[in-house]
Order: sequence, then structure tokens, then C-alpha cells
Amino acid sequence: MRVDLRTGRGTENVLFNLLKYVPQDVDITIIEPDNLKQERIPEEEVKKLTAGCHIIKIHKHVYRMDSIIQRVYVNSILRPPYRDLKYAESRGLLSEIKKTDIVYLFQNEYSIFFKGMNIPVIGSGHAFTIGDFVNREDLPHKIYANYLYRTYFKNINGFNYFPKDSEVFSKLNDKWHLKYNFPLPPGVNTELFYPDSHIPGKKLKILFVAALEYSKGLDLLIPLMEKFGESDEIEFHIAGRGPLEEELSKMKYVKYHGRLDNEELAKLYRECDVFVYPSHNDTYSLVTLQALSSGMYVLAGDFFKGIFDDLSKYLEYLPMNIDAFYNRINYIIKDRKIIEHNKQDEYQYVKRNYDWSIIAKRFYDNMNNIYNEFSNEKN
Repeated sequence: MRVDLRTGRGTENVLFNLLKYVPQDVDITIIEPDNLKQERIPEEEVKKLTAGCHIIKIHKHVYRMDSIIQRVYVNSILRPPYRDLKYAESRGLLSEIKKTDIVYLFQNEYSIFFKGMNIPVIGSGHAFTIGDFVNREDLPHKIYANYLYRTYFKNINGFNYFPKDSEVFSKLNDKWHLKYNFPLPPGVNTELFYPDSHIPGKKLKILFVAALEYSKGLDLLIPLMEKFGESDEIEFHIAGRGPLEEELSKMKYVKYHGRLDNEELAKLYRECDVFVYPSHNDTYSLVTLQALSSGMYVLAGDFFKGIFDDLSKYLEYLPMNIDAFYNRINYIIKDRKIIEHNKQDEYQYVKRNYDWSIIAKRFYDNMNNIYNEFSNEKN
């Protein structure tokens, strides 16, 4: 529920891939806003991907939330989801929205749409890391976390959380009366993202793929690239769109590829040597998983500790500072053996554990089990 289908970002990528593997006995209703920020997927492609789904459009009230103060003000005073709820009620959409057996939320605040309904409502970690609030010991964050729960999350019966948050949700089970939690990461299309026999060139090719904004790690990557400058030993490749694309496209020592379709992106992964991702604003990094599926060696910020630990043979966590990344890349330039590994072993591990066919089956099995258990208890 509540996704911007045409933006084609991480959350929408998850939804589209889950739709590919919908069981025949499952009907899907998708709620999406009518005011998209930026369309990155053509309308025809969206229609094809959502064929057979029931689409309900609601108006989304959007406010700036660039700082914690703005975020607190918007969530506690303006409360956009409640305004969206009133809009849906005034248009007669609420009764249509409520014709469902089980709810899965990409935006957890929208659990308020299902208040008073006797159906399971499952939240997710796709757009909100509850651990950021629960793990904080300072009083303001504790108060804010409790407020969010009472205002927005009280109707949620369980969460699809990512494995790194297991400890958080073991604490929340009793406190928030969560009964139907299950750990499950997003997946990757291993038929599209796979390695080949790329022969390393003279220059070490570094790749970054994401929305081009500072929170994705460009606050660290841009000065890092400037520190390397023009070099005969290293080459930076960047793909994506966003507020910083004009600045990046003008950097002489950066090869800017713009927004690529999936086939072009998969090819670029295979042509590069190291994937660098110092983001500090991801609940889960699909692009990192795509890079690993493509056989790449990855340097990620330690913000991601706990997410890709099972792939540590092919990935390093680095402190979130320029010197840490600069020094490690220089070591790799001097000794390429650091990143040498069996790409097929890496790919086969990702395929066995993270291919969308595997993840989607586990997802629908979990949702079906929750629905059956809830129904039995209700009866």
C-alpha cells in the first residue's frame, strides 16, 4: 500500500518484483498517490507490470521534512496521513480500500486507514527504520517513538523487518503487541544481474548507482572523487538521477551515465571493478545487492553493518569518512589481488538466497500463514 509506482525507486522495485510472482489465488490492490514527484518509468511499462491489479489513487499531502525539527512538526502537527485519510473519505474511497483480507504497508503511517478493521495489518522496513528510534536512549527520541506508535502504528499487527533489525523487534513484540513479525530482505533479478568474464583494464573502475542526493553518500563521494582528481589509475562511473546530476555531469574525472534502464545498468555493473556505496539513508540497499549479484567487489559504509554480513567475502564495511574510503581504494589500486575472487561463487550464493523467485515465495508464504493464523484466532 501507498507507493509511487512511476518513480521506479527501491520500494517500487520491490513491489514490481513481488507482482511477477503473485500466486494464482491472490488478488492485489495497490494504493498510490496522484501527485508523483518524478516519473522515471513510462506509463506503458507500469500498466504492463500492474496488469491484473486493482489500482486506487488517493491524494498525498506533501511537506518538506529536511530536518528533524521539520519532521517532528509535520508528523505531530500537520499529520499528512490523516489529511490523506480525510481526502479518501470525502471521495468515497475508504470503503473500496477496506475490501481486503490482509494489508501490507510500504508506508507504515497508513495503518490508520484500517483502524477498527478486524484484519491483519503488516508493516515493513522499506521506508521507515523503526530501529532508529527504538535504539536511541535519549529521552526526546523515546518520547517521539512512543508518539509515532500511538499516532500511526497502533493498528499494525506485525512487521516484515530486515534481518539486521531482529534484535529490535524481539524487544518490540511485547511492548507494541506485535504478533506476526517475519524477517525477509528484498531480492534481486539474477537472470538480469550476473557476472561475465570482464578483464580488468589499466584503470580501476569504481561504480556508484543511486538517486543523486547527498543522503545516498554523495556528501562523501564527491569530495573523495575530487581528492583523487584526474588519474591514470582510477575511473569513477556514476548512474542515476537527482538533484546533484548537473554538478556530477560537469566533473571532468567522472563518467556520468544518467538514468539507465535495467539492461544498460546490468551491463555497467559487469564492466566495473568495485562498487562504492557510502549511503546513510537506506533501509536496505537494492543496488548493493545488484552489484553483488553481478560479481562485483563492494566497499560499503559501516551504516550497513548487519545487512550483508553473509556476503562479507565480497564486501567490506568502511567507516563513514573520506580518508577511510580514500586509503582503501589506494590499497586496491596498488594490489588488485585484494578484490580478486570467484565471481561465479558469489553469484551462485546470491541466486540461491536472494533471487526474487525465492524471496517472493517466502513473502507470500508468510502472508498466507499470517492470514490463516489470524482467521483461526478470530473464529
